[in-house]
Amino acid sequence: MRNSALRVAVVAAVAVLVTTGCATKATRSGGARGGDGVKTGPGVTADTVTLAVLTDMSGPFAPIGKQLVQIGELVRAEVNDTGGVCGRKLAIQVSDHGYNVQKAVTLYKSMEPNSLAFLQILGAPINAALTDSVKHDKVLTLPATFAQTLLANPYVVLPGATYDLELVNGVAYLAEQGKLAKGDAVGHIYQEGEYGASALAGSRYAADKLGLKLVQRQVKATEEDMAGYVASLKAEGVKAILLTTSPKQTASAAAVAKSVGLDVPLVGNNPTFTQSLLETPAGPALRANFLWSSTVSPLSADRPGPKAALAVYTKAYPNDKPSYSVGSGYGAAKVFIEIVRKACQNKDLTREGVAAAFRQLGQVDTDGVFPPLDFSKPGKPSSRASGIAQPDPALPGGLKEVRAPFVSDLAKEYPAGADAK
Repeated sequence: MRNSALRVAVVAAVAVLVTTGCATKATRSGGARGGDGVKTGPGVTADTVTLAVLTDMSGPFAPIGKQLVQIGELVRAEVNDTGGVCGRKLAIQVSDHGYNVQKAVTLYKSMEPNSLAFLQILGAPINAALTDSVKHDKVLTLPATFAQTLLANPYVVLPGATYDLELVNGVAYLAEQGKLAKGDAVGHIYQEGEYGASALAGSRYAADKLGLKLVQRQVKATEEDMAGYVASLKAEGVKAILLTTSPKQTASAAAVAKSVGLDVPLVGNNPTFTQSLLETPAGPALRANFLWSSTVSPLSADRPGPKAALAVYTKAYPNDKPSYSVGSGYGAAKVFIEIVRKACQNKDLTREGVAAAFRQLGQVDTDGVFPPLDFSKPGKPSSRASGIAQPDPALPGGLKEVRAPFVSDLAKEYPAGADAK
């Protein structure tokens, strides 16, 4: 796993996630063997492997979707120039659902017949709506979301801790730092749907175990003004606010809290922050009080994986502000290339063959993009660890790691995945 050939393949695999290419027609029956003895199915011909990306390029999580696409575009030529996947060139269908569930369902139906796998489906509500289709079509999917409910789907590859575990660790960190004590009130602003529901399970658990009063405020994904919610949390006397929001909502919450004199820690899940927020009027408030609890390492982390992802991106986009999504896409690609390599070894590039290769995975190392991963237990998270970072505009990605990925005592006992309530 450590040889140079794998490292080339890992970098190249990011292209699989997000590169635009021509789709190839394929039949559902599949199963034919080419001259190389490799069994093929939908999305695979003698010279092409077609994969799909269903992302948000125009909705509330567009900054994240855009950077996932950008890093893939950088390495498409490299993966094809270095032999492709199983001797085949990569081609990708990319579609923008704009974080609209119905649009995503329609796009999925048009993309699925011509794709071996979905190497990105961004958004918890999108993945929730497509769960039955993914199972029916037996198409391996790498979601750009970390909702715990996805663990029940055997065709979903989810690297790292889920949103609930991120907040269990985040609340535990605040308690360790003396920011929360038994009897304190803590607010949680969370989006409706699977994204918020997953995180809420973690905040409820942590609050119950630590004797905290949890004050919940549900918001719609399309809302941008958090003023009313933050004001109501101030009236409740909260000592911290948890955020399971979009980046724009995070900025609004931070700015409003500062304006009303609510000087408390703000702890957000991994999709809540992008570096560009530090250039908005909310920047000072974020620098003062925001903490990022994430299973994805910040790009500034002193580990090989984040460094490699950053180098690839900044070389081509020196004037852009890379966010954590650059590293997340890179690390997720490393996981998937392990699956593809195993399927190639098995000479089976059908959907069934790729799914079987995934089930054969055990422990995977992403060079520090994610904590060490273990896929050997179906229905369980591949990690319970997440780290803590705080905004720093001087650093790549705009985040400084203040606590390396850890598993709190609360997270060790938390009934994650298939056992979650």
